[in-house]
Amino acid sequence: MSEGGSFKSEYPEMSERMKHTRDFKEKGFKGNSRGNFIQAPFTTLEEMFKKLPESIGFNIEMKYPMLHESEEQEMDTYAVELNSFVDTVLTKVYDLGKARNIIFSSFNPDICLLLSFKQPSIPILFLTDAGTSPVGDIRASSLQEAIRFASRWNLLGVVSAAEPLVISPRLVKVVKESGLVCVSYGSMNNDPDKVKVRYPLRIPFWGGLIRCSCKSRRASTQSSSTAYWQ
Repeated sequence: MSEGGSFKSEYPEMSERMKHTRDFKEKGFKGNSRGNFIQAPFTTLEEMFKKLPESIGFNIEMKYPMLHESEEQEMDTYAVELNSFVDTVLTKVYDLGKARNIIFSSFNPDICLLLSFKQPSIPILFLTDAGTSPVGDIRASSLQEAIRFASRWNLLGVVSAAEPLVISPRLVKVVKESGLVCVSYGSMNNDPDKVKVRYPLRIPFWGGLIRCSCKSRRASTQSSSTAYWQ
């Protein structure tokens, strides 16, 4: 959603200030001010809970920079803020979630850990590039490390970039035999030929309509987990 009007002509001082930001120097534009338009605010999590019917399940993807990313971007130390970020989201989820089906997911291993430590009832999926791009955190460096991490901390499963699963479909079996749900994402999921390679393995694809009925996987709750993606 965009709000009309020339950003440069109506806000010349703001436009000039943007030129001195790190993002503008590297890319030639700053976030939501590309071109002559400024984007409207994002919808909040609270608004989504209140406006959407409870029959619609949520995949809440928690986006937060990993330590090597914050160092590369010269960001401040973030350990305390990370806790605050997770606590704020959990407060909204438990206050407003009610009977809605919810899954958490994140590329950030520390986010997954905090979600696992702080709440026992909502399943967590670990998103991973699976070695398709360089990272500074070994837990996110490969599919093998993602499986090890998700298994150790009792996460529901792994959401992997599609490339390694297309190259070696048997990796799907490796994930499942570790007791984890295996999901894939990426542009390769739009290629019918590459989809056929994995179809016999029944691997679900990320980004479509999610229909899930999930309970905690934790042994302490003595409950099972099932998730269905379409």
